[in-house]
Amino acid sequence: VQVPVGEGGRFSNGAVYSIDDLDGVLFIGNEWGVWRQNGQGGDFVPVFPATPGWPMPARAVAADREGGRMWFSCVRQTGICTADGTVSMLNDRVPASSDVQSICVCSSDLVNIGTDGALYSWRADNTFTIKHDSRTTTSLANNNIHAQFLDRDGNLWVGTDMGLSFSSSPHGRRIVQVSAITGESEGNLVSSIFKDSEDRFWMGGSDGIIRANATPRGVWFFSARTYKDGNDEWRLPSNNITFVCEDSRNNLWVSTNAELCRKIGVMYQSGALFGSMTLLENVLLPLEEFTAMKAGARRDLAMSLLKDVELADAADKMPSEIS
Repeated sequence: VQVPVGEGGRFSNGAVYSIDDLDGVLFIGNEWGVWRQNGQGGDFVPVFPATPGWPMPARAVAADREGGRMWFSCVRQTGICTADGTVSMLNDRVPASSDVQSICVCSSDLVNIGTDGALYSWRADNTFTIKHDSRTTTSLANNNIHAQFLDRDGNLWVGTDMGLSFSSSPHGRRIVQVSAITGESEGNLVSSIFKDSEDRFWMGGSDGIIRANATPRGVWFFSARTYKDGNDEWRLPSNNITFVCEDSRNNLWVSTNAELCRKIGVMYQSGALFGSMTLLENVLLPLEEFTAMKAGARRDLAMSLLKDVELADAADKMPSEIS
């Protein structure tokens, strides 16, 4: 579904870099700036710049729901917008030479701002401090901060040109190169990080999507799998991944530099399966309902998923036979 952006949808074309909502009001950052939805289901109106006319990529929007405001970045400028559209800019706080790449709202009192050269922290007293820059490069895989993700355990994950950096106060900082996750030699710019409802990490970058599990302290990854263009299980229109997230129905949404994709997921009530169907039929059901995959491809994918959880040998059994 294409949503009109700007008067007459004039600014609907171009890459969408980030999406978030504040009190039911949707904000997006795209190639032309930052936009706010004018009522539920309405058109998007400009937040910054107030009168769009030329490309001004807005790489990040991040909601501070406790504080009732939306943080955003637009090229070399950072600002705050309330749900009603009131904007205040913080241009004098981050060096004008820095392109803001990512924003992470840790709390109403602490916001991290990642640029192309450093990671800054904003505090409630309206002061900014440098957390990482060229003087502390050993604490990050790289100082070009493309992505930040704060997981449910309070760990901060930072995606850079070279891989991941993991930060947890009790355990210090660890750097994880992408090649160490996948077991392959290639590098990967990490532009998006997400931990889904099953505690699996999804990392999008310049060379597809990596799905992996992590140890409790998040230092070592295992069971890594890479999804790329040409993969029969999930055909991506491009390997350049800009954004990854999961919705309330456990669908995984992926934005590439070509188009938006959805990977279907199903969370059964109370963890149960349909008792009148085999395990394979249970897994095939959402693929049949929500995808245009051919029968053979659906079956191959379903068997691959069962193999991931060591149930391939029980594919033709009923749920009651394995409980």
